[in-house]
Amino acid sequence: VCHQCLFLAFPVRRLPRKSGAMAAGLGLAHVNDESLLIRECSGLYGSFALESLANFLLGCTFCYLVLLIACKNQLEYPGCAARRFIWEHVTWACADWYKVVSTWTQMPQLPLDQRLAFCRKLNLGICISQLMTSFLALTRWLHIGNINGFRYLGYSFTCSLMQGELVVILAPYVPCFKANVVGVVLVTCSTMLSGWIGSLHSGFLWEVGTFEDFLQSGNLGDIEWTTKGYAILPSFICLAVLLLIQIPFLALVFVCNGGMKPNRDLPYHFLRLLLLVGVTWPAFGAWWFLSAEGASIIHNTKGNTFGFCALNMIAKGGFTLMMLRLSKEHRKMWTEDCPVTPKAVNEDLWIVRQLRDYDPVYDPRREKKYSEAELEAAVARALARQAGSILQTQGNPFHMEVGKEAGTETDNETGTRL
Repeated sequence: VCHQCLFLAFPVRRLPRKSGAMAAGLGLAHVNDESLLIRECSGLYGSFALESLANFLLGCTFCYLVLLIACKNQLEYPGCAARRFIWEHVTWACADWYKVVSTWTQMPQLPLDQRLAFCRKLNLGICISQLMTSFLALTRWLHIGNINGFRYLGYSFTCSLMQGELVVILAPYVPCFKANVVGVVLVTCSTMLSGWIGSLHSGFLWEVGTFEDFLQSGNLGDIEWTTKGYAILPSFICLAVLLLIQIPFLALVFVCNGGMKPNRDLPYHFLRLLLLVGVTWPAFGAWWFLSAEGASIIHNTKGNTFGFCALNMIAKGGFTLMMLRLSKEHRKMWTEDCPVTPKAVNEDLWIVRQLRDYDPVYDPRREKKYSEAELEAAVARALARQAGSILQTQGNPFHMEVGKEAGTETDNETGTRL
């Protein structure tokens, strides 16, 4: 497409006051400015969304035809059977996730093992939600104003759960636990939704030239905010609350309750998790400000997109990996007190059973390490130890050391206390 046609299709917008000198030479420059073109093309949203919907329906149609061929007439209604299969598994997974998450009010009464198991379930929901929004964004169904709405919806859900997780890990020690969880979730969700609303507005955050006036005078009142500036302001305020108040507060709670030394009820490297959040979350705000959705300092929209992608992988991916590491190191440090460890070693999850044969280091001769009786004995000992008492059962296949009370002896043949 020639530059002349593009110039006719996308005329130069009227710039704010004090910007008359900037209009000179913006004719062809406007054509090459991706940050402006992407806004001007927002009127094609309906065309792009309908095209994606048409391709989606086309794919579903041929999926059904493939299913018909593959079933070889052995099913009367293969489409209905496939729909019921998907619905049953999806509803079961959602119900199971909701059942676990709905117990969040009980976290202050539970040991760290169970709190970490709860966080593992939350992380599963975070990763699945991010996966779904990433693929749904390909449809461009929420690209209103050429802004990726699915990205912000994904942020509002996943980031809220991440902030809630940080509080749950320290649940027994956080004052006003329920209020803190609800408050941090609402503040985080407001941050993301306000960011989406601000991104839908085009233009600058302040009137052109007023920021220079502020730099010269030092008077904040010299900045004349635009509609976009006022729309995005709540997002930056909420982000500041999370980074300057909530994160330091959790770090203080962790340190004051003995988290800097090995603690049965606190993860040793929790501060690393807080540091990851404290570093990556401001990077999102800074990148948004530089991008075409913010102040349009970086006009290359392709670079903006990959910047958000990289930040997502570092922030959420790093958060999930660090949570898994926290849980793994905690079990390693407190193996004798962790009743789920023997079962986790002894039994394979359904997805592990499906992928086991394709594992490059899989040993087909691998057998269960422990019998059911040995498992029950190990779990009984661990539960008794957590309750503050010691229950010695016959045998000790895991070679766990059991604390001895003063004046007691153990029969080596029977394994019972004398």
